[in-house]
Amino acid sequence: MSARIDPLARVDPSAVLADGVEVGPFAFVGPKASLGPGTVVMHHGSVHGWTRMGAGNRVWPYACVGGDPEQGFERAHVLVVAGPDDGAL
Repeated sequence: MSARIDPLARVDPSAVLADGVEVGPFAFVGPKASLGPGTVVMHHGSVHGWTRMGAGNRVWPYACVGGDPEQGFERAHVLVVAGPDDGAL
C-alpha cells in the first residue's frame, strides 16, 4: 500500500508520507512534513513547517498545521508533533 495523492494536491517531493496516507484535492504538504500511516489531509488542508504526525490523524478542510507563528515570533523555529489517534497525547 502507498500514499494516495489527488492530482490537484501539492506535495513536496521531500515530504515523508507513510502507507495509507491520503492527500485530497487542493491540499498542500510541505518539505519538512512527515505524515504517519492512515493520516488524511482533506481538501484544502495544509501541513507546513517541521510537522510530524503519527498514525490516524486528520487535517480538516481549510485547516493549517505548522504554519508561521503569530506576529512577533518571526524568527522562532516551531516543531509540531501530533501523536496517533489513540488518546495517548
